[in-house]
Parts: sequence; structure tokens; C-alpha cells
Amino acid sequence: MSVALAGLLVMGLAHAGDGQPGVDPSIYTQAGFNAEPSVKEFADWQRRFQADWDAMFSKEQTGRSDQLIEQAPGLFANSIESSKKGLSLKSYLVKSIFAGDARIASPGVIAKRMMLNESAKPVGLGGKYEQDGYTVEIWYMALHDIRALSMAEFKSAAAYSAFEKLELPKLNAGTRGTWPVLLFTRNKTGQLMLYGHSKEMLDISARAADRQYY
Repeated sequence: MSVALAGLLVMGLAHAGDGQPGVDPSIYTQAGFNAEPSVKEFADWQRRFQADWDAMFSKEQTGRSDQLIEQAPGLFANSIESSKKGLSLKSYLVKSIFAGDARIASPGVIAKRMMLNESAKPVGLGGKYEQDGYTVEIWYMALHDIRALSMAEFKSAAAYSAFEKLELPKLNAGTRGTWPVLLFTRNKTGQLMLYGHSKEMLDISARAADRQYY
């Protein structure tokens, strides 16, 4: 397999070609969801998350892995909340860059790539709940440009085939385990902050890492 093709597979951008039936838009469209403000907020969060990742990675280039792992709670300050789950996620992401064979993307690295994919966008909201003093928002996500996928590609992609019953829930219905989910909260200024890693994203990233594409 060529390096170029391998890169396309990891980023989830390789397509089978024309002539195959596309995905019915009703599958990834949530009735009543006003996408525009959420898409803008998510794009702003992606910029902050990328900047935090770059700052963390620059530290990795100049220090030891154990030192960087110890610093994990103070990293990603502009994109991940320092909740219990947020701190766990920070550690997960930092450890991911040291995990296993450097030629193979770890689940944490793939999770980062999925969340920063330029085609990733919110496609629905699942309401809110309270946990550990935080108001947590359930965001249903598309992790590809689904419109560009054939139905066969959509069904086989790790991001969607990870679910026994794939179904985008209705607006404000907090149904879990049926669609990719990111969990967000907000800081004091109202900016979106990742609350922690959802079980859905853990399952997807593990499946994608096993395949080395999503």
C-alpha cells in the first residue's frame, strides 16, 4: 500500500468511486436542529484544540515522556475542561503520542484526527445533563463528509459501524450508543470546552485504530 493511500485511509477520505448509491440525507439529518451556530462554535473549538495540541506536541519534542505525562492536567487549557473526565482525557491524549509502534496510529491519535477532521461537524443535539457540577451538552457528530460517501462506505466506516443500531436520535433526545457523540460543557465566558471522552468515541477510536482508518 502506498504512503499516499495509507494517509487517505487513516483520514477516512478514500472513496470507492462514482456510480454507487449515496447515503440518504434523512439518516444524518436531525429534524429541528439549527446547524449554523453549532457548526461555528465547533469550528472555533477545533481551532483552540489544534493550538493546544500543537503546544503539547512542541513540549514532547523537547522533554521526556514521563515529564509530559505529569504535565497533562495543565495542558489543553483552552479546549478541554479540567473536570474529572476532562483530566482523564488530557492524560489519554498525551499518553497516546507515546503509545506502541510509532508507525501505527494509537486510538488517542486517531480520536484527535477525527475531532480535527475538516469535515467533522455537529448534526444534532441530545440535550443536557448535570454531572460533577458541570452542565454537559450532548452533541451528535458526523465525523466525515457523509454526503461524499457511498452507502457501502458509510456502513463500513469505523465511526458508524461501531454501533449495533446506528440511528441519529431526535432533537434533545439523549439517546446514547447509537451515533457518534462528543460531550461538551462551557467555560465562564460561554466558550465550548470538551467535557471528556464519550464511550461512543472511545469505541470508535479503538475500532479505527485496529483498522488504521475510520
